Amino acid sequence: PGDSRPGGRVSEEGRVFLPDSGIIGFSRHFRTVPRGDPACNDPRSAVITRRVDSNPSFLRPTPAEFFDRLVSGLSDSGYASFPGLFSEGFVRSVRDEMESLRSDGAFRPAGIGRGEAVRSPGTRGDGIWWFGSEGDSPVRAEIGEFLESVRRNLNESLYLGLWDWEGHYSIYPSGTFYRKHLDRFSGDSRRAVSTVFYFNPDWNESDGGVLRIETANGTVEVPPSGGTAIFFLSDRIPHEV
Repeated sequence: PGDSRPGGRVSEEGRVFLPDSGIIGFSRHFRTVPRGDPACNDPRSAVITRRVDSNPSFLRPTPAEFFDRLVSGLSDSGYASFPGLFSEGFVRSVRDEMESLRSDGAFRPAGIGRGEAVRSPGTRGDGIWWFGSEGDSPVRAEIGEFLESVRRNLNESLYLGLWDWEGHYSIYPSGTFYRKHLDRFSGDSRRAVSTVFYFNPDWNESDGGVLRIETANGTVEVPPSGGTAIFFLSDRIPHEV
């Protein structure tokens, strides 16, 4: 039992059983600690004095090339896009895990606002599964290690004071969307850098799901093809799906 909508069937327990087609990705936000918070004294929020040595097997460019482009893009334009950042094998491994979670009904309808407490299908239609809902799988552990390396490198290079990150898997069934928005909430400055990773190995233009970001130089469209990643400043880049 439950209702039907473009985003899938929703059970009485709030789980969403999504159709087999759709755009699959991972969304994450790096967060800072508010000024005056005792956690500001924690080493995790400090500037790192050396670049972290990280060489994940699924990364196509060298770590040095990736971090140089990431830092330059964020500092110059507020965003950095990386088509084909992840290997095809890694893309399919993550996709397989997400398909398994989808089959189990683990995804829930996404909401808007703090804690995503407000359901608004007219604004956002994806289903999500938050990291931390279960223990780490091998692919989630690899994603986590990579994100930790990104956090430390951005602290070293851009002095952002990033404290932690939050992230979730997302699936956009056919006909769904997310209207234009900023990732940073009004009155809450913790979200500093956002990123989206895509795991759609067989994507083509007719599938849709393009991410549209608004920059100082105009609109940029990012196709959700497998292995693509984009990083952007949470308070400066409006975007929509």
